[in-house]
Amino acid sequence: MIGIIDFDGKIPNVALMKLSTYYKSQGESVRLIDEPGKEEKIYCSTLFSWNREKALDLSNRHNNIEFGGTGIDLTKKL
Repeated sequence: MIGIIDFDGKIPNVALMKLSTYYKSQGESVRLIDEPGKEEKIYCSTLFSWNREKALDLSNRHNNIEFGGTGIDLTKKL
């Protein structure tokens, strides 16, 4: 199971949708989540800097999260 978290989401996040499509094409189950559970891998997108602390708090509690987005790092791509 792959989890995706979109902290800033009122509209679909293109990077997360591409990840979802990729993993679904590989036969994985993908779901949008608010809080990590039993997912094998989690991807989180943070576009705005005001959500950075929320993302960093989540990373301190869970080690299987891959972060991306301009709110985290301008150079990293998910």
